[in-house]
Amino acid sequence: MSETIEYPVCEYCSQERKPGVSCTVMKITIQGQEHDRVPYANERRPEPHDCHDCNTPLGGIHHANCDMERCPKCGTQFITCGCGPGELPVATEGKYPE
Repeated sequence: MSETIEYPVCEYCSQERKPGVSCTVMKITIQGQEHDRVPYANERRPEPHDCHDCNTPLGGIHHANCDMERCPKCGTQFITCGCGPGELPVATEGKYPE
């Protein structure tokens, strides 16, 4: 008998944060200016893997409040930089190209 895993839901795209599922919100507004969100790219591990926090795949967009997301304005950790937290996403369509 297998266990059912419940995943949290992303506040931006309303999808479950399941392994391999990228956030579909591509832009965010920070201090009144629209920015493209930064795709997930981890140079520390050579093998492909999903984000340890939000499960987005390499090249995908992190889900809301992920501790690995980079700020599109300053380049540091988005949840701790002084730029955010950002306003609700301004676009909810599209996926990061595979």
